[in-house]
Amino acid sequence: MKNLIGKRMAPSKHPLAGVLIGLLSVCASLPVLAAPGDTLEPQQFLETNAIDQPAGSVFEYLSIAGSTFQPHDNSTTYSYSGSGCIHKTGGSSSLFAHKAILPDGAVVKFLRLYYVDTVSSNILAFFTTYDGAGNFNERTSVSSASGSSGIGSALSPEINFTVDRNSNAINIVANLGTQNDNTLQFCGVRIAYHAPITDRIFANGFDLTPL
Repeated sequence: MKNLIGKRMAPSKHPLAGVLIGLLSVCASLPVLAAPGDTLEPQQFLETNAIDQPAGSVFEYLSIAGSTFQPHDNSTTYSYSGSGCIHKTGGSSSLFAHKAILPDGAVVKFLRLYYVDTVSSNILAFFTTYDGAGNFNERTSVSSASGSSGIGSALSPEINFTVDRNSNAINIVANLGTQNDNTLQFCGVRIAYHAPITDRIFANGFDLTPL
């Protein structure tokens, strides 16, 4: 019997050995980016997606249901209409309000009003700021369409208000009109804004114009 100690084994002559080694090399070079059931994408592709979508490039939204608004006057009475909507049932004041908390540096662009309006009276919504010294500013407003067929929404004119919570508090004020029944319902608002830009490197897409 020959002594095999210290002798090297000859490489495998199996015809599939080279193919298997090549496949193992390719798999080892792929980064582990996906959980079971997810699509595995190369790291470079994912990084390119992130670069193409810089912070502040799309709208973000704050939605507030009408049922969360509170009347300015304690004598005002109102009722829940359903689906987040309310309607006034009595009292001398038609004003309701809700605070809007937005991130510092956000740029507010639009206020959208949601309503049910089947009569001639209108609902109004205001984007209002307060400076803490007794002054307020109605930055924009939007009205329902009188005598519409029912459920609808309306968009305010565009504004460019930069949020600074150290200087201004923000309220959305709604005027529910003169109607005291569910033919005129306030269903809520949606604020469209650009989020603050935190990624300063890609904020202007490499434009030469400084921010």
